[in-house]
Amino acid sequence: MKYISGIITITFLLVIVGCQKDRLNGDLSILDGKWQWIKTVNGEFGYVDETISETLILNQKGTYKILIEDRKTEKGRLIFDENPINGFAYDFGVEFERNNILTKKQILTGYCGIKLIGNDTILIGTNLEWTHQPYHYLKRIQ
Repeated sequence: MKYISGIITITFLLVIVGCQKDRLNGDLSILDGKWQWIKTVNGEFGYVDETISETLILNQKGTYKILIEDRKTEKGRLIFDENPINGFAYDFGVEFERNNILTKKQILTGYCGIKLIGNDTILIGTNLEWTHQPYHYLKRIQ
């Protein structure tokens, strides 16, 4: 019986710790909203994909959703780094941690940087540990 209660306690603690996310408060509150993908530029070769019909929703509660053709394809939580990435001109560092690891390929992978471009556009650089990472441009729609 002690063994079962110990497992239940550990499971409960893991659920509590595993559900932590960063809220979009203070400087991060500017990111709260619905963002439409404009284009993706893939690193060193400069390939531009402007056929993207994806929407990124960043929620003040610290969660995100990615929609393709208005259907949810990915969701998860946001984990922000207090310090922007050294050596890059990003305003925020963030990890997009999806909820279900059994879903299709994750769209925003690795440690990402977010750069504000005016009040209505953001640039997200993904896989920052890789030199020629893709850059995603998104425009606020809501």
